[in-house]
This record gives sequence, C-alpha cells and structure tokens, in this order.
Amino acid sequence: MNLVQLLDAHTQWDELAVIGRGKDEGEAVSELVGMTRKGGEVRLYALQFDGAAREAQLRAEEERLCHPPRRKRRTRRDDLENWEPAPHFPFGRLNSIRIGSRSFEITGGSQSLAVQEDWEKLVLLSEFLRCGYRPCETLACRELSDLTLTEYELRGVHRRLPRIGDRPLAVTAAPDSRTHCCRKRLRLAVGQGSARPYVLTDASSGSRCRFYIESLFLSDPWEETEKVFRDPRFLERMDAQGMEELKQRYFGMLSGFCPKGMFLPVVEYEAEDEVSLEFYQTEWLNTPHDPSSGEGASGMIFLMKPQHSEGRHGLPLKAAAVHSPVPGETGVLNLEVLRWHERSEQRNWTL
Repeated sequence: MNLVQLLDAHTQWDELAVIGRGKDEGEAVSELVGMTRKGGEVRLYALQFDGAAREAQLRAEEERLCHPPRRKRRTRRDDLENWEPAPHFPFGRLNSIRIGSRSFEITGGSQSLAVQEDWEKLVLLSEFLRCGYRPCETLACRELSDLTLTEYELRGVHRRLPRIGDRPLAVTAAPDSRTHCCRKRLRLAVGQGSARPYVLTDASSGSRCRFYIESLFLSDPWEETEKVFRDPRFLERMDAQGMEELKQRYFGMLSGFCPKGMFLPVVEYEAEDEVSLEFYQTEWLNTPHDPSSGEGASGMIFLMKPQHSEGRHGLPLKAAAVHSPVPGETGVLNLEVLRWHERSEQRNWTL
C-alpha cells in the first residue's frame, strides 16, 4: 500500500452516514454501522458476530491441538461430526430497510470475514468511527478477526443519503435456515413407532428440539421410481427414445446407490413445522470413508412424503429417508441423529 492508495480509499465515497443500531439473538449480534453513497450507488454496512459459532470453532481447534488424530482411516462419522456450523447472524440476509418514510430494497450483498487484512475496509470502519459510530460492547471488545463486515447493495439511483438521526428504522430479513449439531441414538423396530418424546440439544447454542417417532418402514426406490416413469404426466414431457435414455442413466446411478432388491429405511416423525431431521445408521457412520475416493458421488437424494399431514401428538408429520440401503428382511435398526435444521420465516425488526 502507498499514500496514493490510502488517499483513494478515503475518497471512495461522496457521502457517509452513521446508523449504529442493531439486534441480538442469543450470542449472535448484528449492528448496522452506516451507509455510503458513491455517485448514485448506495451501500449499507453491518458488523456481525456469532459467539456460539466462535466458541465451537475454538473448542474444535483446542481438541485438534490437545488430541491430534491418530493415523487411522477416517469414518463417515468423523466427516459429519467434524463439520463446523457456519456463523448465524440476525442480519445475515436482509431484504429491505426503511428509514423514516423512505424504503430501500436490498438487491445483494457480500461478506468480509478477515476485516483486519483488508485495508480498504479498515479505512471505511475508521471513517465511520471518526463520524460518530460507537459499536456495542460485544463488538467493541472482539478482535477484528472475529467480526464479519457485511455490505448490502441498495436498488436504484440516489442523489443523497437519507437523514437518519432519531428517525424510526426498520429492517426485513429474508427467510433463513440454521443447522444444529447434536447426537441422539435410537433403536427402532421396522413397522413400529414410539410414543416417547425425544429431545435434541445443540451444545454450542443451547437450542433444543423435541420430536416423536411415528413409524419406521422400508421403501423400495426401484418400485417408486418405476411409478414415476409410468405416470402419464411424466410421459407426455418427452418422446420414447428420450424416456429410455433417461431411465438407463437414472437406473445406472440407482444401482450404485441402492442395488435392486435392497430397501431404504424411512423414518416418519413428528416435529415443529420449522424443524427437519437427518437420520443415519450407526453401522454406516462407523465404516471407513475416504473423501477422495469419489464414493457416493452420484449425489442421489430421496425426498419422502408422509402418509398423513399430522401425527398422533398434534405436530406436523414428516418423513426422512436413511440413505444407506438394507435387506428387505431387516427387523431392527440402530439410528442416530447428528444434525437438525431449523427454518425461520421472513422477520421484521424496528431498531
């Protein structure tokens, strides 16, 4: 960097306005720093930090340092349990912002994860600070390497920035989803369910999820796929030759994923509407896996639909396929839940 570049960084905007309002969700903090205008283009900036995700990252690093992995073949369980959840921010994805009577649609955005290594972003933050921005205590006390700076693009051509002051400010966040890590072991009989409630706990965030097992059954993906190919609505979309080529390709992939005569276990379960679960066979989790081998590269995923919309406990009924085939005479399965996903609807906040 030289002095010319530093001067350019200080003149990369025509107008700047400080906001300094934010939202906390558990250990996650999002704060709108301010806005800039260059010509007719307006940008909105937010500083964000997820304490739970950072603590999980530090624990994982400490575990790797204190207990170096032994030289052994990695298992599928290792691949799944060593997965680190991404930070989750209240302002991760914004749709719009309203300042007083003026509304701005947000058309896109980008995130800077290493602010301390981007001197242009450092100049920008220092200018916001010089103009009066005062971060909340949580953000002010963190290392810059822990913070994420998000830049949002606002639609339209603007001649000036809105006056902010004490005017009401509201933001709309887009629907989002969050993945929670857990471990719950289940031993289920095929053809049966369970009346007992199961509770999952995310050790990082403390979030909890309750669910019930409605039933466990075996599904024949070959038979289900044949039904799709025989559906008149599907047949009318292509000619006979195209249909035959599609069937050959699909069944070729299916034979490598679930050989004919084998079945996929399907778990029907009750949970809140925004929750979805992943089930794995314990035996499959404990088998060695080399990610570079290309095993499972077909990427086949079967989406199952429950027989009814509501379970015995009044919660929405859902179905999840266990993507490891078993023989048709299987009577009992040892399953585990290592993750669950929580979906959020569009949210609105007044800051």
